Amino acid sequence: MLGKRYISYLFYLNTVISITAFGPQIMYKSSLNGSILSICLAIIVGGLFIYILQKLFSRFPEQNINQIIKNVVPDWYRKCYIIYSLIFWYLTGALFIIALIHVVNIFINPTTPILITYIVFLLVIIFAILLKTESLLYVTEILVMLHIPIVLFVFIRFLTDRFVLADSLYQSVSYFKHLPTVSAFTAALFIFTGFSNLIIFNEKINLNSITKKYLLWIFLFGIFIVASNYLIPIGYLGLKGVKKEVFVWLTTVDSMHFDYLIVERVIYILLFGQIVISLIYIILSWHTSLELFKTLNLKYGGTYKWILISFFICATTVIQILIREIDLVKYFTMYFNLNAISNFLLIISLLYASVKKKRVT
Repeated sequence: MLGKRYISYLFYLNTVISITAFGPQIMYKSSLNGSILSICLAIIVGGLFIYILQKLFSRFPEQNINQIIKNVVPDWYRKCYIIYSLIFWYLTGALFIIALIHVVNIFINPTTPILITYIVFLLVIIFAILLKTESLLYVTEILVMLHIPIVLFVFIRFLTDRFVLADSLYQSVSYFKHLPTVSAFTAALFIFTGFSNLIIFNEKINLNSITKKYLLWIFLFGIFIVASNYLIPIGYLGLKGVKKEVFVWLTTVDSMHFDYLIVERVIYILLFGQIVISLIYIILSWHTSLELFKTLNLKYGGTYKWILISFFICATTVIQILIREIDLVKYFTMYFNLNAISNFLLIISLLYASVKKKRVT
């Protein structure tokens, strides 16, 4: 069993990947009529998600979601839930790889055909999702450790930058009397849903050693990220400016300059970090989908495994062709809503399994 620190790595991925997932852009749509209250509500609900999921999963050590619900729900429900979950995690990886290739194509090498970028990333992802779960978690630890300094780097620059628009920050916070909106709420809530990966990784991570203090630090980090995601771009672009940008965070970071560093434009540092973090997030998502497929008691090895992987490739290629760059925000809005529903379903399933387990014992 791996140590408790690995759950914090999974949570960390969800927080920083929200930049690639257009989370801030979705929240800015309601910046004048509900985003602030939506974020506050998401913080409360997200804190409950963190606490409840950790408590529920810790009652079923070394078990994945299939093993947890197998003997407590009808078999038809178990299969339907597993199929729904593996489709959800596949769609998660598919959407993020499409968003990532658009980012790379626009900000790194616009002259390279988007199909070439897509194929290169796809080959890396397909190779990596076949690794053992423990190996992927070890790689995740290394990449998170390398990414944390980038986050601190950007945040420190924001705090020390005399060109930050303080008036815009005060103005943005002043719109707190409006009712929350669903899209802004689910976009902010996504940051706090990193524990949902435990449907598979609970087999490998020891949750019983996690204390309330440890959970509190994870929760506070989530608050720090959601506040930074929302406020930092406003500090550079203003309330009106953030609504005009599709990749608002990359535009924001491109406004940051360090005159005494080797790399003057900070955007290259953030881009490199986001590409690496996005790739490992996609890999973990599709690995989760493959592991869920195994639990359906089908013949996973050989032909069946490659049939599923071939489906991933073909379906993602079709989606990549059909989805235009300007539609990505719309599809991620739908995804965030689905993510919130999936987490509620997960909690309900775990609660039901926990109650049934208590009755039996």
